[in-house]
Amino acid sequence: MLEAAQRDVHSHVDGLVIFLINLDGSGARLKRAQSQLGSQGLSYQRCSAFDGRKSETAVDEHYDHHRTLRYFGRKMLGGEIGCYLSHLSCARSFLETEAKYAVILEDDVQLENEFGATLRELIRWLDENSSLSFDLVNLGNGKLKISTLLQRFGRFELHDAHYFPMTSTALLWSRPGAESFLRRHDKIFAP
Repeated sequence: MLEAAQRDVHSHVDGLVIFLINLDGSGARLKRAQSQLGSQGLSYQRCSAFDGRKSETAVDEHYDHHRTLRYFGRKMLGGEIGCYLSHLSCARSFLETEAKYAVILEDDVQLENEFGATLRELIRWLDENSSLSFDLVNLGNGKLKISTLLQRFGRFELHDAHYFPMTSTALLWSRPGAESFLRRHDKIFAP
């Protein structure tokens, strides 16, 4: 469930929509995230998070237990399933807009002071290098094991990761990437 974009923040990045995943009742986390985004001039839409903490993974209709064990080596936690479903909801909401890109943030994100400016620079670079095909940019994971450096943005680096990143605190989706994610989604088998 999405709530209307916050009206007290007017600046935006053209072609971009930002979704903030927040669990109902987590007001303190929402206020902290609102403050961070507002200070950077970024508007957003709140996406009500799926609460998977009480989920019975063995019987969850969205979850493929046997495939998870084969692929991931352990069963998924209810919170991981809730996180996946929250991101899936945001990807669907993104594709209902006309935006070219979507940033999906979890409410525990800790934005760098330069996040807004770096995001704008990254979007400009991606637009200028439109022949580069990508699904998503993980904005929150600095620990890359197997990757190729593409570009530096001040003290930040853009890498081509040769695997899907596990952390999803801050993701930048391309429209084709979100479409591919939804097309390939059938059952959850990895965080």
